Amino acid sequence: MSVFGIHTRRTTVALALGEWVVLSLLVLAALSLQVDIATKSDPGLTVDTLVAAAWSTLLVLLMFSLGLYEPEARRSLRTAVTRAALVFGLAGAVALLLSETLATLDPLALPIALSMVVAMPLFGLVRYTSMRVSSRSRELEELVLILGAGRQAASLSDSLPADASARIVGFVAPRVDQGAARAGGQAAVEVAERRVIRREDSLAGVAKELGVRQVVVALDERRGTMPTRELLECRMEGIEVLDHTSYLERETGRVNLADLYPSWLIFSGGFRSNKLFRFTKRVFDLAISTAFLLLMLPLCAMTALLIKLDSPGPVFYRQERVGLNGRTFSIVKFRSMRTDAEASGPRWASRNDSRVTRVGAFIRKTRIDEIPQVLTVLKGDMSFVGPRPERPCFVEELSRSIEYYSDRHRVKPGITGWAQVRAPYGASLEDAREKLTYDLYYMKHQSLMLDFLILLQTVRVVLFQEGAR
Repeated sequence: MSVFGIHTRRTTVALALGEWVVLSLLVLAALSLQVDIATKSDPGLTVDTLVAAAWSTLLVLLMFSLGLYEPEARRSLRTAVTRAALVFGLAGAVALLLSETLATLDPLALPIALSMVVAMPLFGLVRYTSMRVSSRSRELEELVLILGAGRQAASLSDSLPADASARIVGFVAPRVDQGAARAGGQAAVEVAERRVIRREDSLAGVAKELGVRQVVVALDERRGTMPTRELLECRMEGIEVLDHTSYLERETGRVNLADLYPSWLIFSGGFRSNKLFRFTKRVFDLAISTAFLLLMLPLCAMTALLIKLDSPGPVFYRQERVGLNGRTFSIVKFRSMRTDAEASGPRWASRNDSRVTRVGAFIRKTRIDEIPQVLTVLKGDMSFVGPRPERPCFVEELSRSIEYYSDRHRVKPGITGWAQVRAPYGASLEDAREKLTYDLYYMKHQSLMLDFLILLQTVRVVLFQEGAR
């Protein structure tokens, strides 16, 4: 299903909504039971309800930022409970801090803080129940029928993630090519083993019989085999029809380069940009960057001191990067390597890189070295969210080796981005190719809401040091 234009699994939405309701009721109950002995005042049910709803919304956003709705936390109760303990502990501490600093919030803070203690076991119970129900029930799964029984159909099936929201119920060969499973070679045999449906009814009839609401076209050869009338009938019956590239994009959050062709990029929608969006994104960048920089000033001062004490050389270093429309600019970062790190020429950072200093290892893992790039955002050469800028020497090499790589420079680069929160650190040609699939997805679907979600997920990446080197 689509939430603010972003494809989201129905099970994830149901879980987040369910936890929001439970937390809201818990906070509301705590507020309703409070007794202000000094003033005998009661804020009233309306105020309590608004406070409970707002606080629960903040809690769900915080849980999202720590990855509690990612596949790992949805499958592992231990991971979910560990991260939830951090969320509720932090929320309780903030509530008590607010009660000490803002007298007007004192009647509300203590009940909220106490409710966070009860929230922990309640959350564990909700997650345990959700895991048991989802493992036994398939009612929330989206059922998909694949039109095709050859190599492309097999590739589609293999490319879906293990936690995909949809379940493939079968493969159907076009009527003109019922022998496609035999003609497709080994890949077709693999599809046949999974279930090729031999049909007598129309495609729409088969889909309705199986309870399918989506048909994905994955034909090796469309000329002369595309059952246009049958697909039109499906659309008229309210069954969604997608080509395999769009379907994979939606399920994986990336653009599949292996099956990408220019006409799909031209006609598939997305890649929208206008003056209003660019203006609002710039305002968003300025607001986030200014607030972030002011908040991080004490940390920046401490980091600069530690770098100076740890190794000889400057605190900052500049490096040329490729930005919007291929224009080069300079970024500023905290120095994390020795001053002679590139004496033999530029190269990608590797795991346990010997060029990294002791302080540098820490600030790279925690992404503290990236903070000075906020100045580049304020200057306008970068955005807070976008594809990571690369060095000109690497861009030249990657553009020759990877098709569409130069197209990632159609938008401003960013400090964080969709590829940074979804893919590991890029330090090879294959890593760059994988990250490009996410960069193209971001460019196709960019919006302020997607930027906001990426910022929230960046908290998880930084806190748990995912993909850092």
